[in-house]
Amino acid sequence: MRNLLPAVYRELFEYALDAYLITDEGGVIRAGSDAAAALLGVPRHALENCSIALFLDEDAQRDFLGKLSLLREVHSRKRWLFRVCPRTGAPFVGSLTATAIHRPDGSLVGLRWEIHNIAAEHRLEEAQHFLGEASRALAATLDYHDSLATLARLAVPQIADYCLIHEVEENGHIKQVSATAAASEKESMLHELAQLKFPDPADPRSLLAAVLRTGEPVLFETLPPEMAASVKAEPRVLEILAALGPRSLIIVPLKARGHTIGAISLATSESGRRYSEQELELAEELALRGGMAIDNARLHRTAEKASLAKSNFLAAMSHELRTPLSAIFGYAELLHDEIVGPVNTVQKEQLGRIRASGEHLLELVEEILTFARMESRQERVFAEDVSVAELVDSACVLMEPLVRKKGLRLEVRTPNTGARMQTDPSKLRQILCNLLGNAVKFTDKGHIELAAWMDEGRAVFEVSDTGIGISRDDLDHVFDPFWQVEQSATRRVGGTGLGLSVARQLARLLGGDVSAESRVGEGSRFVVWMPGSK
Repeated sequence: MRNLLPAVYRELFEYALDAYLITDEGGVIRAGSDAAAALLGVPRHALENCSIALFLDEDAQRDFLGKLSLLREVHSRKRWLFRVCPRTGAPFVGSLTATAIHRPDGSLVGLRWEIHNIAAEHRLEEAQHFLGEASRALAATLDYHDSLATLARLAVPQIADYCLIHEVEENGHIKQVSATAAASEKESMLHELAQLKFPDPADPRSLLAAVLRTGEPVLFETLPPEMAASVKAEPRVLEILAALGPRSLIIVPLKARGHTIGAISLATSESGRRYSEQELELAEELALRGGMAIDNARLHRTAEKASLAKSNFLAAMSHELRTPLSAIFGYAELLHDEIVGPVNTVQKEQLGRIRASGEHLLELVEEILTFARMESRQERVFAEDVSVAELVDSACVLMEPLVRKKGLRLEVRTPNTGARMQTDPSKLRQILCNLLGNAVKFTDKGHIELAAWMDEGRAVFEVSDTGIGISRDDLDHVFDPFWQVEQSATRRVGGTGLGLSVARQLARLLGGDVSAESRVGEGSRFVVWMPGSK
Protein backbone atom coordinates (compact mmCIF):
# COMPACT_ATOMS: atom_id res chain seq x y z
CA MET A 1 0.00 0.00 0.00
CA ARG A 2 2.96 2.33 0.65
CA ASN A 3 3.69 2.31 -3.07
CA LEU A 4 0.15 3.47 -3.78
CA LEU A 5 0.58 6.60 -1.64
CA PRO A 6 1.37 9.89 -3.34
CA ALA A 7 4.85 11.22 -2.71
CA VAL A 8 3.36 14.07 -0.65
CA TYR A 9 2.26 11.53 2.04
CA ARG A 10 5.69 9.92 2.17
CA GLU A 11 7.31 13.33 2.63
CA LEU A 12 4.69 14.25 5.21
CA PHE A 13 5.56 11.17 7.26
CA GLU A 14 9.25 11.96 7.09
CA TYR A 15 9.02 15.55 8.34
CA ALA A 16 5.61 15.99 10.07
CA LEU A 17 5.57 16.98 13.74
CA ASP A 18 2.00 15.69 14.16
CA ALA A 19 0.92 12.05 14.41
CA TYR A 20 -0.25 10.66 11.06
CA LEU A 21 -1.19 7.10 10.08
CA ILE A 22 -2.27 5.42 6.85
CA THR A 23 -4.43 2.28 7.25
CA ASP A 24 -6.43 0.01 5.04
CA GLU A 25 -10.22 0.14 5.20
CA GLY A 26 -10.16 -2.25 8.16
CA GLY A 27 -7.91 0.00 10.25
CA VAL A 28 -4.69 -2.01 9.83
CA ILE A 29 -1.71 0.35 9.82
CA ARG A 30 0.34 0.46 6.60
CA ALA A 31 2.49 3.49 7.35
CA GLY A 32 2.97 6.04 10.09
CA SER A 33 4.97 9.12 11.02
CA ASP A 34 7.66 9.25 13.67
CA ALA A 35 5.33 11.44 15.77
CA ALA A 36 2.62 8.75 15.59
CA ALA A 37 5.06 6.07 16.69
CA ALA A 38 6.19 8.19 19.64
CA LEU A 39 2.61 8.95 20.65
CA LEU A 40 1.64 5.25 20.55
CA GLY A 41 4.79 4.17 22.39
CA VAL A 42 6.34 1.86 19.75
CA PRO A 43 9.17 2.09 17.17
CA ARG A 44 8.02 3.30 13.78
CA HIS A 45 8.64 -0.04 12.05
CA ALA A 46 6.47 -1.78 14.68
CA LEU A 47 3.40 0.19 13.58
CA GLU A 48 3.06 -1.59 10.25
CA ASN A 49 0.48 -4.38 10.07
CA CYS A 50 -0.90 -3.52 13.53
CA SER A 51 -4.55 -2.54 13.89
CA ILE A 52 -5.25 0.88 15.39
CA ALA A 53 -7.74 -0.92 17.63
CA LEU A 54 -4.84 -2.48 19.54
CA PHE A 55 -3.97 0.97 20.86
CA LEU A 56 -7.52 1.71 22.12
CA ASP A 57 -9.23 0.71 25.34
CA GLU A 58 -11.70 -2.20 25.39
CA ASP A 59 -14.84 -0.07 24.98
CA ALA A 60 -13.40 1.69 21.93
CA GLN A 61 -12.23 -1.60 20.39
CA ARG A 62 -15.79 -2.95 20.40
CA ASP A 63 -17.06 0.12 18.47
CA PHE A 64 -14.09 0.55 16.17
CA LEU A 65 -15.08 -1.54 13.13
CA GLY A 66 -18.61 -0.18 13.20
CA LYS A 67 -17.32 3.37 13.06
CA LEU A 68 -15.02 2.54 10.11
CA SER A 69 -18.06 1.51 8.06
CA LEU A 70 -19.11 5.18 8.08
CA LEU A 71 -16.05 6.09 5.96
CA ARG A 72 -16.80 4.19 2.76
CA GLU A 73 -18.34 7.17 0.95
CA VAL A 74 -16.24 9.50 -1.21
CA HIS A 75 -14.76 12.47 0.70
CA SER A 76 -15.85 10.97 4.02
CA ARG A 77 -14.21 12.47 7.12
CA LYS A 78 -15.02 11.61 10.73
CA ARG A 79 -13.60 12.62 14.13
CA TRP A 80 -13.90 10.50 17.27
CA LEU A 81 -12.68 10.78 20.84
CA PHE A 82 -11.14 7.52 22.08
CA ARG A 83 -9.18 6.56 25.15
CA VAL A 84 -5.79 5.73 23.67
CA CYS A 85 -3.58 3.17 25.45
CA PRO A 86 0.03 3.44 24.19
CA ARG A 87 2.43 0.52 24.68
CA THR A 88 4.54 2.70 26.95
CA GLY A 89 3.24 5.62 28.95
CA ALA A 90 -0.11 6.50 30.52
CA PRO A 91 -3.44 6.26 28.67
CA PHE A 92 -4.86 9.53 27.40
CA VAL A 93 -7.94 10.96 25.72
CA GLY A 94 -7.16 11.12 22.00
CA SER A 95 -8.79 12.86 19.07
CA LEU A 96 -8.70 10.55 16.00
CA THR A 97 -9.72 12.09 12.67
CA ALA A 98 -10.05 9.68 9.72
CA THR A 99 -10.30 10.74 6.06
CA ALA A 100 -11.13 8.29 3.28
CA ILE A 101 -8.60 8.10 0.40
CA HIS A 102 -10.08 7.10 -2.96
CA ARG A 103 -8.70 6.29 -6.40
CA PRO A 104 -9.83 8.36 -9.40
CA ASP A 105 -12.40 5.67 -10.15
CA GLY A 106 -13.90 6.14 -6.69
CA SER A 107 -12.65 2.90 -5.17
CA LEU A 108 -11.32 3.09 -1.62
CA VAL A 109 -7.55 2.96 -1.18
CA GLY A 110 -7.40 3.38 2.56
CA LEU A 111 -7.75 5.85 5.43
CA ARG A 112 -5.57 8.74 6.53
CA TRP A 113 -5.54 9.36 10.32
CA GLU A 114 -4.56 12.33 12.43
CA ILE A 115 -4.10 11.64 16.14
CA HIS A 116 -3.87 14.27 18.89
CA ASN A 117 -3.51 13.93 22.64
CA ILE A 118 -6.25 16.19 23.97
CA ALA A 119 -6.02 15.08 27.61
CA ALA A 120 -5.05 18.60 28.70
CA GLU A 121 -7.89 20.10 26.66
CA HIS A 122 -10.30 17.49 28.04
CA ARG A 123 -9.20 18.22 31.62
CA LEU A 124 -9.65 21.94 30.99
CA GLU A 125 -13.21 21.38 29.72
CA GLU A 126 -14.01 19.18 32.71
CA ALA A 127 -12.54 21.78 35.09
CA GLN A 128 -14.52 24.60 33.48
CA HIS A 129 -17.71 22.53 33.67
CA PHE A 130 -16.99 21.68 37.32
CA LEU A 131 -16.32 25.31 38.27
CA GLY A 132 -19.43 26.42 36.41
CA GLU A 133 -21.53 23.93 38.37
CA ALA A 134 -19.81 25.08 41.56
CA SER A 135 -20.63 28.73 40.87
CA ARG A 136 -24.29 27.92 40.20
CA ALA A 137 -24.57 25.78 43.34
CA LEU A 138 -22.89 28.39 45.57
CA ALA A 139 -25.02 31.20 44.12
CA ALA A 140 -28.20 29.25 44.88
CA THR A 141 -28.04 29.95 48.63
CA LEU A 142 -27.29 32.84 50.94
CA ASP A 143 -27.38 30.63 53.99
CA TYR A 144 -23.93 30.50 55.55
CA HIS A 145 -23.92 26.85 56.62
CA ASP A 146 -25.51 25.75 53.34
CA SER A 147 -22.64 27.44 51.45
CA LEU A 148 -20.06 25.49 53.46
CA ALA A 149 -21.90 22.19 53.01
CA THR A 150 -22.28 22.87 49.28
CA LEU A 151 -18.55 23.55 48.97
CA ALA A 152 -17.69 20.21 50.57
CA ARG A 153 -20.22 18.30 48.44
CA LEU A 154 -18.76 19.84 45.28
CA ALA A 155 -15.27 18.66 46.15
CA VAL A 156 -16.24 15.03 46.86
CA PRO A 157 -15.87 12.91 44.78
CA GLN A 158 -15.03 15.25 41.89
CA ILE A 159 -11.55 16.18 43.10
CA ALA A 160 -11.20 14.43 46.46
CA ASP A 161 -12.07 11.25 48.32
CA TYR A 162 -12.69 13.30 51.43
CA CYS A 163 -12.76 16.96 52.34
CA LEU A 164 -12.50 19.03 55.54
CA ILE A 165 -13.41 22.70 55.84
CA HIS A 166 -12.21 24.86 58.73
CA GLU A 167 -13.47 28.36 59.49
CA VAL A 168 -11.84 31.28 61.23
CA GLU A 169 -14.65 32.70 63.37
CA GLU A 170 -15.13 36.40 64.01
CA ASN A 171 -13.59 35.97 67.49
CA GLY A 172 -10.47 34.39 65.94
CA HIS A 173 -11.26 30.82 66.98
CA ILE A 174 -10.82 28.08 64.37
CA LYS A 175 -13.23 25.19 64.10
CA GLN A 176 -14.08 22.38 61.70
CA VAL A 177 -17.41 23.22 60.09
CA SER A 178 -17.78 20.55 57.42
CA ALA A 179 -16.55 17.03 56.73
CA THR A 180 -17.54 14.99 53.68
CA ALA A 181 -16.23 11.69 52.33
CA ALA A 182 -17.07 9.45 49.40
CA ALA A 183 -17.36 6.51 51.82
CA SER A 184 -19.85 6.92 54.69
CA GLU A 185 -17.65 5.11 57.22
CA LYS A 186 -14.80 7.52 56.51
CA GLU A 187 -17.14 10.50 56.89
CA SER A 188 -17.98 9.23 60.39
CA MET A 189 -14.26 9.06 61.13
CA LEU A 190 -13.79 12.67 59.99
CA HIS A 191 -16.53 13.82 62.37
CA GLU A 192 -14.89 11.85 65.16
CA LEU A 193 -11.57 13.58 64.43
CA ALA A 194 -13.32 16.91 64.93
CA GLN A 195 -14.48 15.76 68.35
CA LEU A 196 -10.90 14.72 69.14
CA LYS A 197 -9.71 18.19 68.02
CA PHE A 198 -7.53 16.92 65.19
CA PRO A 199 -5.97 18.53 63.28
CA ASP A 200 -5.27 21.16 65.91
CA PRO A 201 -5.10 24.54 64.12
CA ALA A 202 -3.52 26.05 67.23
CA ASP A 203 -0.49 23.77 66.83
CA PRO A 204 2.05 25.81 64.83
CA ARG A 205 3.56 22.58 63.46
CA SER A 206 0.33 21.59 61.70
CA LEU A 207 -0.08 22.13 57.95
CA LEU A 208 -3.53 23.64 58.53
CA ALA A 209 -2.08 26.24 60.91
CA ALA A 210 0.57 27.14 58.34
CA VAL A 211 -2.01 27.67 55.58
CA LEU A 212 -4.25 29.79 57.83
CA ARG A 213 -1.25 31.81 59.03
CA THR A 214 0.44 32.43 55.66
CA GLY A 215 -2.55 32.27 53.31
CA GLU A 216 -0.47 30.04 51.01
CA PRO A 217 -1.61 26.57 49.81
CA VAL A 218 0.28 23.32 50.32
CA LEU A 219 0.49 20.34 47.94
CA PHE A 220 1.75 16.83 48.60
CA GLU A 221 1.60 14.65 45.49
CA THR A 222 2.51 11.71 47.72
CA LEU A 223 2.45 11.87 51.51
CA PRO A 224 5.85 10.72 52.77
CA PRO A 225 5.82 7.89 55.35
CA GLU A 226 7.82 10.00 57.80
CA MET A 227 4.98 12.54 57.93
CA ALA A 228 2.57 9.95 59.35
CA ALA A 229 5.24 8.76 61.76
CA SER A 230 5.80 12.28 63.03
CA VAL A 231 2.18 12.82 64.11
CA LYS A 232 1.93 13.10 67.89
CA ALA A 233 -1.62 12.28 68.97
CA GLU A 234 -3.66 9.91 71.08
CA PRO A 235 -4.00 6.31 69.88
CA ARG A 236 -7.55 6.71 68.54
CA VAL A 237 -6.45 9.59 66.28
CA LEU A 238 -3.60 7.51 64.88
CA GLU A 239 -5.98 4.62 64.35
CA ILE A 240 -8.40 6.83 62.37
CA LEU A 241 -5.58 8.33 60.27
CA ALA A 242 -4.40 4.83 59.38
CA ALA A 243 -7.95 3.85 58.36
CA LEU A 244 -8.39 7.01 56.26
CA GLY A 245 -5.17 6.15 54.41
CA PRO A 246 -4.46 9.55 52.80
CA ARG A 247 -2.18 9.28 49.76
CA SER A 248 -2.20 12.78 48.30
CA LEU A 249 -3.09 16.08 50.00
CA ILE A 250 -3.98 19.67 49.13
CA ILE A 251 -4.84 22.43 51.61
CA VAL A 252 -5.95 25.76 50.14
CA PRO A 253 -6.98 28.92 52.00
CA LEU A 254 -10.49 30.36 51.77
CA LYS A 255 -10.11 34.10 51.24
CA ALA A 256 -12.47 37.05 51.07
CA ARG A 257 -11.57 40.73 50.66
CA GLY A 258 -7.90 40.01 51.26
CA HIS A 259 -8.38 38.03 54.49
CA THR A 260 -8.08 34.30 55.11
CA ILE A 261 -11.42 33.17 56.53
CA GLY A 262 -10.81 29.43 56.49
CA ALA A 263 -9.24 26.52 54.63
CA ILE A 264 -10.24 23.52 52.53
CA SER A 265 -8.34 20.25 53.02
CA LEU A 266 -8.65 17.77 50.13
CA ALA A 267 -7.26 14.23 50.23
CA THR A 268 -7.26 11.12 48.08
CA SER A 269 -7.18 7.58 49.42
CA GLU A 270 -9.08 4.66 47.92
CA SER A 271 -9.21 6.20 44.43
CA GLY A 272 -5.39 6.14 44.23
CA ARG A 273 -5.31 9.52 42.47
CA ARG A 274 -2.28 11.74 42.86
CA TYR A 275 -2.56 15.49 42.97
CA SER A 276 -0.47 17.71 40.71
CA GLU A 277 -0.19 21.41 40.02
CA GLN A 278 -3.28 21.15 37.80
CA GLU A 279 -5.43 19.89 40.70
CA LEU A 280 -3.95 22.58 42.93
CA GLU A 281 -5.01 25.28 40.46
CA LEU A 282 -8.51 23.79 40.33
CA ALA A 283 -8.70 23.66 44.14
CA GLU A 284 -7.54 27.29 44.42
CA GLU A 285 -10.18 28.40 41.91
CA LEU A 286 -12.86 26.49 43.83
CA ALA A 287 -11.66 28.07 47.08
CA LEU A 288 -11.77 31.53 45.50
CA ARG A 289 -15.40 31.09 44.47
CA GLY A 290 -16.24 29.42 47.77
CA GLY A 291 -14.62 32.24 49.76
CA MET A 292 -16.68 34.85 47.90
CA ALA A 293 -19.89 32.86 48.43
CA ILE A 294 -19.17 32.38 52.14
CA ASP A 295 -18.33 36.05 52.56
CA ASN A 296 -21.60 37.00 50.84
CA ALA A 297 -23.47 34.62 53.15
CA ARG A 298 -21.76 36.20 56.16
CA LEU A 299 -22.69 39.69 54.99
CA HIS A 300 -26.26 38.55 54.37
CA ARG A 301 -26.45 37.07 57.85
CA THR A 302 -25.08 40.30 59.35
CA ALA A 303 -27.58 42.35 57.35
CA GLU A 304 -30.45 40.14 58.54
CA LYS A 305 -29.35 40.57 62.14
CA ALA A 306 -29.14 44.34 61.66
CA SER A 307 -32.57 44.42 60.01
CA LEU A 308 -34.08 42.37 62.84
CA ALA A 309 -32.46 44.65 65.43
CA LYS A 310 -33.88 47.69 63.61
CA SER A 311 -37.36 46.15 63.49
CA ASN A 312 -37.20 45.23 67.18
CA PHE A 313 -36.05 48.75 68.04
CA LEU A 314 -38.87 50.34 66.03
CA ALA A 315 -41.42 48.04 67.63
CA ALA A 316 -40.12 48.73 71.15
CA MET A 317 -40.03 52.50 70.63
CA SER A 318 -43.50 52.48 69.10
CA HIS A 319 -44.93 50.59 72.06
CA GLU A 320 -43.21 53.02 74.43
CA LEU A 321 -44.72 55.98 72.57
CA ARG A 322 -48.23 54.58 72.81
CA THR A 323 -48.19 54.66 76.62
CA PRO A 324 -47.71 58.45 77.03
CA LEU A 325 -50.08 59.03 74.10
CA SER A 326 -52.85 57.20 75.97
CA ALA A 327 -52.22 59.46 78.97
CA ILE A 328 -52.35 62.58 76.75
CA PHE A 329 -55.68 61.46 75.28
CA GLY A 330 -57.05 60.68 78.73
CA TYR A 331 -56.11 64.02 80.33
CA ALA A 332 -57.22 65.99 77.25
CA GLU A 333 -60.58 64.21 77.45
CA LEU A 334 -60.93 65.04 81.18
CA LEU A 335 -60.21 68.71 80.50
CA HIS A 336 -62.51 68.87 77.45
CA ASP A 337 -65.41 67.30 79.37
CA GLU A 338 -64.80 69.74 82.30
CA ILE A 339 -64.39 66.86 84.75
CA VAL A 340 -61.80 68.84 86.72
CA GLY A 341 -63.31 72.28 86.21
CA PRO A 342 -64.82 74.58 83.60
CA VAL A 343 -62.94 75.57 80.39
CA ASN A 344 -63.81 78.29 77.93
CA THR A 345 -64.38 78.00 74.18
CA VAL A 346 -60.83 78.93 73.23
CA GLN A 347 -59.44 76.35 75.63
CA LYS A 348 -61.72 73.66 74.20
CA GLU A 349 -60.47 74.54 70.72
CA GLN A 350 -56.87 74.13 71.90
CA LEU A 351 -57.73 70.78 73.51
CA GLY A 352 -59.25 69.66 70.20
CA ARG A 353 -55.97 70.49 68.46
CA ILE A 354 -54.06 68.52 71.10
CA ARG A 355 -56.26 65.50 70.43
CA ALA A 356 -55.97 65.87 66.65
CA SER A 357 -52.18 66.04 66.89
CA GLY A 358 -52.18 63.05 69.22
CA GLU A 359 -54.32 61.06 66.82
CA HIS A 360 -51.94 61.92 63.98
CA LEU A 361 -49.00 60.81 66.09
CA LEU A 362 -50.84 57.59 66.95
CA GLU A 363 -51.33 56.92 63.22
CA LEU A 364 -47.57 57.30 62.68
CA VAL A 365 -46.86 54.95 65.58
CA GLU A 366 -49.29 52.34 64.21
CA GLU A 367 -47.65 52.67 60.78
CA ILE A 368 -44.21 52.02 62.27
CA LEU A 369 -45.55 49.09 64.30
CA THR A 370 -47.05 47.51 61.18
CA PHE A 371 -43.79 48.01 59.28
CA ALA A 372 -41.80 46.46 62.15
CA ARG A 373 -44.11 43.43 62.24
CA MET A 374 -43.81 43.00 58.48
CA GLU A 375 -40.01 43.26 58.60
CA SER A 376 -39.76 40.68 61.38
CA ARG A 377 -42.37 38.45 59.66
CA GLN A 378 -44.68 38.61 62.68
CA GLU A 379 -47.73 39.96 60.81
CA ARG A 380 -50.50 37.37 60.57
CA VAL A 381 -53.42 37.11 58.16
CA PHE A 382 -56.95 36.52 59.51
CA ALA A 383 -59.10 36.00 56.42
CA GLU A 384 -62.90 36.14 56.37
CA ASP A 385 -65.70 36.56 53.87
CA VAL A 386 -66.34 40.30 53.35
CA SER A 387 -68.39 42.56 51.09
CA VAL A 388 -66.20 44.57 48.71
CA ALA A 389 -68.57 47.56 48.78
CA GLU A 390 -68.74 47.62 52.58
CA LEU A 391 -64.96 47.45 52.82
CA VAL A 392 -64.58 50.45 50.49
CA ASP A 393 -67.24 52.41 52.39
CA SER A 394 -65.49 51.78 55.74
CA ALA A 395 -62.19 53.11 54.35
CA CYS A 396 -63.91 56.21 52.96
CA VAL A 397 -65.59 56.94 56.31
CA LEU A 398 -62.17 57.01 58.00
CA MET A 399 -60.58 59.25 55.33
CA GLU A 400 -63.47 61.61 54.56
CA PRO A 401 -62.62 64.15 57.30
CA LEU A 402 -59.08 64.59 55.87
CA VAL A 403 -60.49 65.02 52.37
CA ARG A 404 -63.01 67.67 53.50
CA LYS A 405 -60.35 69.50 55.53
CA LYS A 406 -58.33 70.13 52.35
CA GLY A 407 -61.41 71.15 50.36
CA LEU A 408 -61.17 68.17 48.01
CA ARG A 409 -63.89 66.02 46.52
CA LEU A 410 -63.96 62.23 47.11
CA GLU A 411 -65.61 60.17 44.40
CA VAL A 412 -66.39 56.51 45.11
CA ARG A 413 -67.39 53.74 42.71
CA THR A 414 -68.09 50.26 44.04
CA PRO A 415 -69.43 47.01 42.54
CA ASN A 416 -72.86 45.68 43.40
CA THR A 417 -73.56 44.64 46.96
CA GLY A 418 -73.27 40.94 46.03
CA ALA A 419 -69.54 41.17 45.28
CA ARG A 420 -67.61 39.40 48.04
CA MET A 421 -64.06 38.17 48.66
CA GLN A 422 -61.96 36.22 51.14
CA THR A 423 -59.37 38.50 52.77
CA ASP A 424 -58.20 40.11 56.00
CA PRO A 425 -60.50 43.17 56.09
CA SER A 426 -58.43 45.22 58.54
CA LYS A 427 -55.27 44.86 56.44
CA LEU A 428 -57.02 45.60 53.15
CA ARG A 429 -58.70 48.61 54.78
CA GLN A 430 -55.28 49.83 55.93
CA ILE A 431 -53.95 49.48 52.37
CA LEU A 432 -56.80 51.63 51.02
CA CYS A 433 -56.43 54.19 53.81
CA ASN A 434 -52.68 54.46 53.19
CA LEU A 435 -53.26 55.06 49.47
CA LEU A 436 -56.05 57.57 50.12
CA GLY A 437 -53.94 59.34 52.75
CA ASN A 438 -51.04 59.61 50.31
CA ALA A 439 -53.38 61.05 47.67
CA VAL A 440 -54.71 63.65 50.14
CA LYS A 441 -51.18 64.73 51.11
CA PHE A 442 -50.10 65.50 47.57
CA THR A 443 -53.34 66.91 46.17
CA ASP A 444 -54.10 70.60 46.77
CA LYS A 445 -57.09 70.97 44.45
CA GLY A 446 -59.41 68.79 42.42
CA HIS A 447 -60.61 65.39 43.47
CA ILE A 448 -59.64 61.93 44.67
CA GLU A 449 -61.31 58.82 43.34
CA LEU A 450 -61.59 55.33 44.83
CA ALA A 451 -62.99 52.71 42.47
CA ALA A 452 -63.46 48.98 43.01
CA TRP A 453 -64.57 46.23 40.64
CA MET A 454 -64.37 42.49 40.07
CA ASP A 455 -62.16 41.19 37.24
CA GLU A 456 -62.04 37.44 36.45
CA GLY A 457 -62.08 36.29 40.06
CA ARG A 458 -59.94 39.14 41.37
CA ALA A 459 -60.93 42.23 43.30
CA VAL A 460 -59.34 45.40 41.90
CA PHE A 461 -59.12 48.73 43.76
CA GLU A 462 -57.96 51.94 42.11
CA VAL A 463 -57.02 55.18 43.91
CA SER A 464 -56.39 58.17 41.63
CA ASP A 465 -55.87 61.87 42.30
CA THR A 466 -55.28 65.21 40.57
CA GLY A 467 -52.21 66.03 42.69
CA ILE A 468 -48.64 67.08 41.94
CA GLY A 469 -47.72 63.74 40.36
CA ILE A 470 -44.48 61.80 40.51
CA SER A 471 -41.55 61.90 38.09
CA ARG A 472 -40.49 58.76 36.24
CA ASP A 473 -37.23 58.54 38.22
CA ASP A 474 -39.02 58.92 41.56
CA LEU A 475 -41.72 56.41 40.62
CA ASP A 476 -39.17 53.59 40.98
CA HIS A 477 -38.71 54.48 44.66
CA VAL A 478 -42.20 55.31 45.95
CA PHE A 479 -42.58 51.85 47.56
CA ASP A 480 -39.17 52.01 49.27
CA PRO A 481 -39.44 52.32 53.08
CA PHE A 482 -38.75 55.79 54.54
CA TRP A 483 -38.56 57.30 51.05
CA GLN A 484 -40.60 60.39 50.16
CA VAL A 485 -41.05 62.36 46.95
CA GLU A 486 -40.05 65.56 48.74
CA GLN A 487 -36.71 64.74 50.39
CA SER A 488 -35.71 68.19 51.68
CA ALA A 489 -35.91 69.23 55.32
CA THR A 490 -38.47 71.88 54.34
CA ARG A 491 -40.90 69.53 52.59
CA ARG A 492 -44.55 70.55 52.67
CA VAL A 493 -45.98 67.27 53.96
CA GLY A 494 -44.99 65.16 56.93
CA GLY A 495 -45.09 61.46 57.63
CA THR A 496 -42.74 58.55 58.05
CA GLY A 497 -42.41 57.63 54.40
CA LEU A 498 -43.77 54.18 55.23
CA GLY A 499 -47.34 54.45 53.95
CA LEU A 500 -46.80 53.13 50.42
CA SER A 501 -44.16 50.62 51.52
CA VAL A 502 -46.54 49.18 54.14
CA ALA A 503 -49.38 49.13 51.58
CA ARG A 504 -47.33 47.04 49.14
CA GLN A 505 -46.01 44.69 51.83
CA LEU A 506 -49.53 44.12 53.17
CA ALA A 507 -50.88 43.56 49.66
CA ARG A 508 -48.23 40.93 48.97
CA LEU A 509 -48.89 39.33 52.35
CA LEU A 510 -52.52 38.95 51.27
CA GLY A 511 -51.45 37.40 47.95
CA GLY A 512 -51.88 40.50 45.80
CA ASP A 513 -49.84 43.55 44.84
CA VAL A 514 -49.87 47.32 44.25
CA SER A 515 -48.68 49.16 41.15
CA ALA A 516 -48.31 52.87 40.45
CA GLU A 517 -48.32 55.19 37.45
CA SER A 518 -48.08 58.97 37.43
CA ARG A 519 -47.29 62.13 35.49
CA VAL A 520 -45.85 65.27 36.98
CA GLY A 521 -48.55 67.95 37.31
CA GLU A 522 -51.37 65.59 36.30
CA GLY A 523 -51.78 63.28 39.27
CA SER A 524 -51.17 59.66 40.23
CA ARG A 525 -52.94 56.33 39.98
CA PHE A 526 -52.40 53.35 42.30
CA VAL A 527 -53.98 49.98 41.52
CA VAL A 528 -54.41 47.18 44.06
CA TRP A 529 -55.44 43.69 43.01
CA MET A 530 -56.42 40.93 45.40
CA PRO A 531 -57.08 37.21 44.82
CA GLY A 532 -59.81 35.05 46.24
CA SER A 533 -62.86 37.05 45.25
CA LYS A 534 -66.20 35.40 44.59
